[in-house]
Amino acid sequence: MASKKLLDLAEELVSPAITKKPKAKVRPKAKSKPKAVYASPSTKVGEGTNIDLSTVTLPEMSRVPGADPNFGPTGRISTRVPKRGKETLPETYSGALTIGQEQMEQGGTLGKNMEFTSQFPGFGALKGLPPEDAAKIYNAIQRKNIEFTLDRLPPEFQDRSKMWYVGANRIAEELSNKYGIPRSSASGALAALSPQMDWFKNASLGERVIDTLIAKRDVPWSAEMDAIPKKYPAFTSPTKNAGVPNYETWASIRGKKLSELETPIQKAMWIRAYDEAHNPKTYRAITPEGELGDIMLSASGKPMDIGWGGFGEISKAVQAAESGGDFNKISDAMGSQHKVRNFFNNIEVPFSDQGDITVDTHQIAVGAFRPLAGSDDLTNQGLGGMFKNAPTGSMGNYGQQADNVRAVAADRGLLPREAQSISWEGIRGLFDVKTPKTKQMVDDIWRAYDRGDLSQDQALAMIEERMGGFKMPTWFSEPSPKRSIGRGNSTMYGLGGLLGMGLLDQALDDQDKDAQMSGLLGRGI
Repeated sequence: MASKKLLDLAEELVSPAITKKPKAKVRPKAKSKPKAVYASPSTKVGEGTNIDLSTVTLPEMSRVPGADPNFGPTGRISTRVPKRGKETLPETYSGALTIGQEQMEQGGTLGKNMEFTSQFPGFGALKGLPPEDAAKIYNAIQRKNIEFTLDRLPPEFQDRSKMWYVGANRIAEELSNKYGIPRSSASGALAALSPQMDWFKNASLGERVIDTLIAKRDVPWSAEMDAIPKKYPAFTSPTKNAGVPNYETWASIRGKKLSELETPIQKAMWIRAYDEAHNPKTYRAITPEGELGDIMLSASGKPMDIGWGGFGEISKAVQAAESGGDFNKISDAMGSQHKVRNFFNNIEVPFSDQGDITVDTHQIAVGAFRPLAGSDDLTNQGLGGMFKNAPTGSMGNYGQQADNVRAVAADRGLLPREAQSISWEGIRGLFDVKTPKTKQMVDDIWRAYDRGDLSQDQALAMIEERMGGFKMPTWFSEPSPKRSIGRGNSTMYGLGGLLGMGLLDQALDDQDKDAQMSGLLGRGI
């Protein structure tokens, strides 16, 4: 009976746009524009084998707003990668494919996703329902969770937090200008390094990869680099990257300059070895507008250390940075994960009209309204770690997550990525504690909702109250730092890191000198 009531409510609350991606406005194509020919995905880009996309049935899409006129047919990459066996299908390279619930339905994964989701507290009403009915209820629940989050955040907070991707685009543009590479290459490097990575660290890692790759390529190998495996055994482990054990890759780069290396995985390992040996581990906070804040400090006031992801991610960042802005190479380097491909588009073309949405761990937490970590099952499902369909390229329930944010955004006159970044920032301030005890407390409240003891509004309000409310980030109350890559500053250098290295006098930039004179030195920043 409860499911029938919820289904009736879902019918009222959920417009067709929630389960079907709204049709984007399409500008008429210029009649004189020649048909583009792009490198075949079945061969290495640049080998000379081409395919004519006029032979492939594609969704109609013109170049998105703000796109580099030289980057691919649309200025964005497709956000799903359909495959036949191991072969990437040619329509991927149209730059026109998007991901939504429709692709989950086409791939036959909607039912599996709904059955899986029904086992979690808060989604008990989905059990035993046909996939279409379960999806309507799921979408209505998730949509209200997103709306609740947005409603609790002050307008001035929303005005700034909707700028996160504009700020990321600025960082990519400034890296592009500083190092002489296309913006799309910088966007690709940032996106490639993003899996399970905090944005502040992500941005600094992107700068480190590009800086080392271009500015340090002829720096000699050092004794400090040679000692790195003693501290980080991953460098010489038997784990394979690009089909080669790490210890073999390490042996192949020892004693060489970066410019003498050939493969992306070799360069990736060299870049990390150089960074671990010679760069400070400090990294800066970043504002939504793309300015560089203070060095990140722990709760005890000590500078926090940056940490690298896997060599595979670094290798993809190298491929993007060295691509020369080649559309196919960047598309290939972004892999098949919806999150990374959407993140690239949000950075590269934040004003795209195609509804690209970065759904990460925090955004999945918004939709489920519970504290989640990268290792949680709901996160794995949302990021596409299960229920995959190769012909459509659909993975997990990312399509539903994206469609529901799109629907909420449309109701509020926001771009989808704006609604996402506002709720993303908000939920980080609510679920700042993710202990097993906290997760159990939230699950118990959702179980009470499943039993009918609480309405959804009551459950949401109770969770908010128990978690201590939505807490504002430091950038919200602090003045603009007036510091950026474009002004000659860096994400990795600052008073906190350089003091520990004994390099303060020789490396302080003008902004940090001003900060020192203002008394910030005494705060250990």
